[in-house]
Amino acid sequence: MSAPVSFKALIDALKQLPGIGPRAAQRIAFELVQHKRDAALGLAKALEGALDKLGHCERCNTLSETPVCAVCASSRRDASLLCVVETPADQITLEQSGAFSGLYFVLLGRLSPLDGVGPGQIHLEKLVNRATDGTVKEVILATNFTNEGEVTAHVITELLEGQGVKVSRLARGIPIGSELEYVDAATVATIQFDTYKTVADVVSRIASTSSTSLLARSAASPSASLRSSARRVAAPKLRSSATATNVAIASSRSMRALLQQTQW
Repeated sequence: MSAPVSFKALIDALKQLPGIGPRAAQRIAFELVQHKRDAALGLAKALEGALDKLGHCERCNTLSETPVCAVCASSRRDASLLCVVETPADQITLEQSGAFSGLYFVLLGRLSPLDGVGPGQIHLEKLVNRATDGTVKEVILATNFTNEGEVTAHVITELLEGQGVKVSRLARGIPIGSELEYVDAATVATIQFDTYKTVADVVSRIASTSSTSLLARSAASPSASLRSSARRVAAPKLRSSATATNVAIASSRSMRALLQQTQW
């Protein structure tokens, strides 16, 4: 006996959510229909209300029920500071920390040529116009520390070069490869801002720091075998860092070529 059509439709809808597979969608559907009908009705109403009322702020692209969000409309914010993030979730994370008092710009994505995401999909023209309007003095790049996030930050840096605006990058207090949305508020509150460098510089610095500290610890040890092991471990790290650097440089060059061909 097959499941009712409406139940199959519910499972198919739940499978569209991130991280929800067929089995998880089926369990959630059974739970909502069998045991939590009131919660399911509340969820449906809340979802309908959010879709009906929520849009994007005209200035920063974040989610808002009004044409201009509360942050952009506030006179208490420092308009000379503009923090660039990938998603509204990243903005909320920074805002909840209370560590930043400036304004935001939400890209609504990140550059990813393999996925077909180019400059036009993440509002780079709008960002450049906003950053060079004469009010902004510093642009703080808070894209995630992923390959795509790093390339996006690098491209934005090149676009703003020579525009009379200081460009900064979040310091490396956040682990490489993590996403800002999932970092706890205490960690975000201790973020320090540092001048942004190229992707190749960042990758090389990280690799040299880790391998150098490993060799230093082995040199202090009296064991010759430990020193030999450390060198064997450090060498692949240096080779992998060189590969990562070359990939980053190639991605940056490809993106620059894409920008030159793109008509805003």
